[in-house]
Amino acid sequence: NIEKSIYRFQDLPNELIIDIYKYLNAREIFQSFYHINIRFKKLFESFDNLQLTVSLFDSNEKKNYEEFFISIQILIIDRGFNIDLKYFKNLRRLMLRNPKEKIFEQLNHHSLPYRHEQHSSESRSY
Repeated sequence: NIEKSIYRFQDLPNELIIDIYKYLNAREIFQSFYHINIRFKKLFESFDNLQLTVSLFDSNEKKNYEEFFISIQILIIDRGFNIDLKYFKNLRRLMLRNPKEKIFEQLNHHSLPYRHEQHSSESRSY
């Protein structure tokens, strides 16, 4: 008689959850796991070099993600997307592809303590 063991995702060790997270992007992790419980929230916030690529958000979606933006350290803005950089308090790297002028205006007004400019013909990194 083999006893069946039932495990819940929440019962898995952090190491295994982190391995699963490697197959997802930052937005998918946030949407799926961030609000499950405090453990998953802290685990998400503990990641180094959390990267987000944005090309399209509607205004309601931006509002839902403000809490998430704080954790982002690498931001890639694509297709002229316009977003307020003030929400990205831990931003360490910013890559712009086809940027709008408004993004450059924000760069002049925001202090990015780790700012390092790197230019290429296709994109710009700050």
